[in-house]
Amino acid sequence: MSSFSYAVRGTDGVVVRGQTAEAANGVVAVQQASQVSLNLSPSEVAGYVNDGGDLVIHLVSGETITLENYFSGDERELLLSKDGQVQIVELGDPINDQYFAQYDTASMTDKWSEYDQLAFLDLERVEPVVAPLVAPIAGLVPGLLGVGGAAAVASTLGDGDDGTGSDNDGDGSDGDGSDDDDGDDGDDGDDGDPDGNDGDTTITPTVDDADVPRLVGGTGDDSVTITGTGAPGSTVTVTIGDETGTGTVGDDGTYEVVFVPGDLPDDGDYDVSVTVEDPDGTVYDLDGPSVDIDTTPPDVSVNDGTVSTGDIVNEDEHTTGHVISGTGEAGASLTVEIDGVTQTTTVLDDGTWSVTFDSSELSTGEYTTDITITSTDDRGNVTTVTDTLEVDTIAPGVDMGIVEGDNIINAAEASDGVVLSGTGEAGSSLSIQFEG
Repeated sequence: MSSFSYAVRGTDGVVVRGQTAEAANGVVAVQQASQVSLNLSPSEVAGYVNDGGDLVIHLVSGETITLENYFSGDERELLLSKDGQVQIVELGDPINDQYFAQYDTASMTDKWSEYDQLAFLDLERVEPVVAPLVAPIAGLVPGLLGVGGAAAVASTLGDGDDGTGSDNDGDGSDGDGSDDDDGDDGDDGDDGDPDGNDGDTTITPTVDDADVPRLVGGTGDDSVTITGTGAPGSTVTVTIGDETGTGTVGDDGTYEVVFVPGDLPDDGDYDVSVTVEDPDGTVYDLDGPSVDIDTTPPDVSVNDGTVSTGDIVNEDEHTTGHVISGTGEAGASLTVEIDGVTQTTTVLDDGTWSVTFDSSELSTGEYTTDITITSTDDRGNVTTVTDTLEVDTIAPGVDMGIVEGDNIINAAEASDGVVLSGTGEAGSSLSIQFEG
């Protein structure tokens, strides 16, 4: 782990400088700071992440610097400084805790600048010095710099050196990354950039929540939205099954591709692929989330116990409990409601179901009433069917008429046959037993 120089201006205006300890993993406490300056150039930074209120700065080298409690309290200003230059870091709005920073160069040409005490020269990142170095020597306060800092400044300013490099003309190899006389282009990069990339940072595209499955159908969203990040202007192609959607990375570094219900493939499980092509032609093939589509309501039917199946609840069935049964989608939950009473069950693996209404749940008498059957699958898709229940628990009435006019059968009446008659419930069957 490397050690990095930093300068912190407190809310009281006092600047404190120091270095991160190797054992501390590059941690700087900044809760009371109004400005934080790090001895880095933008080209050395790979990204910025909000980790529980801490700002974690990921470096191209693979190392990190953590600014503890950066996002707590009042807003602060973050600076990167190298070679006497100061870059103001504009984090902007985060995307899933990740920031895509922009940089503004702070003016250091004035005689006095609020950034003078926060600027660094590239002196192996041991200690910062006040810049510009034409500032009065009285501005170097040993109590703030520390003994090592004051010594570094003294060695930089001594022997007639103007403080911009190891040679006396101020533009040698230690001043700007080159050993030529004009100091405008070093061997390591254009315009003295020791990293040789003019501050460009490659942005590797991402897919948000790529490990979180998308469920479509039922009570969930019937559309699928794939989002992520990338270099502005990149084209994005998302494929789900045999369906494809396209989008473009915006200026804020994000993209969004939406599949509405009509754009999605048929029910099934699919792996999503995302292809991002940078403006420079670089192509990235990324894995997206899985998509599980189930928009089909479950099947349900009635086989027994209702008017549609030719059944009537008689007194005997009412007493022992009336059974309604049918078929449906295995695993689906099913409810049967009659006059405010609901029975619940689950369709068995063989696709059958049944419920029983006991004598206390169905009224006696002669009547018909509605039945509502609702089946819900594990995705939340719903099918509702209706039927009718017919109940007749009352025995049919029957009356005997007067036999032979006086209920007396004489010999003559008996000899020519006796007719028995009466009244009863229409359609009911009748049996008469007379003298065995």
